[in-house]
Amino acid sequence: MSDSQRLFIIGDCHWNTASRAVGAKMAGWEVLWSIPSWTNELPVWRRVLQYRFRDGPDIYKYNRSVVTGAIQAKPNVVWVEDPMFLYVSTLRTIREKIGATLVCAYSDDPRDPAKKSRHFDQAVSTYDVIFTTKDELLQRYFDAGCHCPAKFWKGYDPERIRPVNLTTADLENYQSAVTFIGHVDFVHGHATRLAPLASVARAVPGTKIWGCSWRHVKWPNDLPNIIRPHQIDGLEYSKAICAAKLTIQIPSRLARDTHSSRSVEIPACGTMMLAERTTDHQILFEEDKEAVFFGSVSELVDKAKYYVAYEKEREKIAKAGYERCLRSGYSNYERMKQMLGLVQKVRDRNWIG
Repeated sequence: MSDSQRLFIIGDCHWNTASRAVGAKMAGWEVLWSIPSWTNELPVWRRVLQYRFRDGPDIYKYNRSVVTGAIQAKPNVVWVEDPMFLYVSTLRTIREKIGATLVCAYSDDPRDPAKKSRHFDQAVSTYDVIFTTKDELLQRYFDAGCHCPAKFWKGYDPERIRPVNLTTADLENYQSAVTFIGHVDFVHGHATRLAPLASVARAVPGTKIWGCSWRHVKWPNDLPNIIRPHQIDGLEYSKAICAAKLTIQIPSRLARDTHSSRSVEIPACGTMMLAERTTDHQILFEEDKEAVFFGSVSELVDKAKYYVAYEKEREKIAKAGYERCLRSGYSNYERMKQMLGLVQKVRDRNWIG
């Protein structure tokens, strides 16, 4: 790869986006960042109003600044991780001025009303590559004019997602038989994760559920002290996973997920994952050897009870899942290298613009 390969990232410089940027650097790319999000330091009312309409003076100013930044950076590839507020005219101007390949890595579902954006819908045909976690969107993007829709396999950040040696204080805070970390996942007013997790909590003493949005749910009276209505990030997130005998993964119905970052973060912490049986999960891990899957609430409860009780089997699966993450390159570093490899093939074959 030429030393002149430059990547201009449009997205917030934190967590998984920042981790993917490290992967790009490891692959030999020079990484440059767009300006911070248009929402920074705005009054709440001003931010909410523009977010609702997907437009406004600050969003307009943001797009102008993105164009200026891209022209100054002169990248080979513009990498968009936050496309909701990016005008199609912004992308077209960047291509016209500097001829960059336009890539969008978008794991949210644009059909979700909270994520829907006319700017993104109008820009699909302008992107050369769109990475999506949703298989059913691949054909939709191709039909809409994207040259190369591709699968977005989520990864984990090895700097913060890893096995952690737990202190006595850590165990007091996080130790559990079963842990779930995530939001309630409201779909049409229904908390989709409530019933399966409540069933596990009734069957397995020592179950803990983490997430801010759970404070808005009426939890069954017979299950006190289950909910931890706090957001946990960074190393604290890894500690909560490591302190559990097993951790449950239920992909979001609202986002139409069939896997998410948590699908690899749990095994990457060295803890056994008990996940909903999806095609993506079956591709990522060998069932009953590297992770355990369920297809119903009763199967979830039965397997949670079984593997909490049988430590040797549980630890064997946890170890194999962790090794699979390393062997198959599930970190954000390796995933980004793979994605950029595809982008480079698109550039080499001149499937752009």
